[in-house]
Amino acid sequence: MDENKVQQLFETKLSQDNKGEGWHFKVGDKWLNLTAEMLTNREKMLLKLMQKPSFPVQHSPWADYLLRRQKKPVSTGKFRFLQFKIKPLSQNFVMETFLAALKKMFVFPPEDVILLAPNRGVVVEKITPTSLTKEDLIGVMQTLEDDFECQSRLFVGHSWEAGDDLARLFKAEEKVFVTIRAPKKVFNFTAVSLDYFTNLDQDYLAQKYYAALTQEQTLAPMITALYQHKGNISSAAKALYVHRNTLQYQIDKLAQETGLNLREMDDLVFCYLILHAQHSA
Repeated sequence: MDENKVQQLFETKLSQDNKGEGWHFKVGDKWLNLTAEMLTNREKMLLKLMQKPSFPVQHSPWADYLLRRQKKPVSTGKFRFLQFKIKPLSQNFVMETFLAALKKMFVFPPEDVILLAPNRGVVVEKITPTSLTKEDLIGVMQTLEDDFECQSRLFVGHSWEAGDDLARLFKAEEKVFVTIRAPKKVFNFTAVSLDYFTNLDQDYLAQKYYAALTQEQTLAPMITALYQHKGNISSAAKALYVHRNTLQYQIDKLAQETGLNLREMDDLVFCYLILHAQHSA
């Protein structure tokens, strides 16, 4: 869209923000903000029918730094980003009330809570001896889900030094959170690192291996159990509720048919990687 033509058409300058009442349209990296006085009744009626409400830009020291690369609010300490996504299950859900309750779950108030989209945001937390563990956060999110009738996902970011490029690290973690499907509601980077570092969905060899490893419904659970139990056949058999000899037979059968021996750690990791990356693609 031509910025100059847009400005001439509406006789107004483009803005850096989409603030105020009216209608807001993204033009390049700027905003066209139209007020009711600038439009005819017919144009206003048409816009009301066509346009979804825009999400307002948030301003705070942390929001300006993380989203707009302005001055960093801190110089010392360690910080982490807890990114969340909420799916309301009730029409009575109010995000502002939810966020207020979320803040109260921390012993020390977070540095900031920033909404990045109507249903997604980030808690900026300074690390202290009382910072919640991942297990603590599982309980927190479950409590909030029960209280507010919603579903949630929470990405627990790494603890970064204030001297790091926190804005860049936040963006990198945000990319992980919005693009990778995690098996658990509360997770950190290590839980999805295989998905993130592998991009096998377009690889022909990977597709062929995946087809071979999913011909029978028992293979994927068997590979996963063996991987999770570090190749220990007895422990994996218990997890699968099968006899140890049955599992050994299945391992031998796969080796005979495909040449992949799950008793070899290299083969086991390879099979798990193929299944995991393809499944999440």
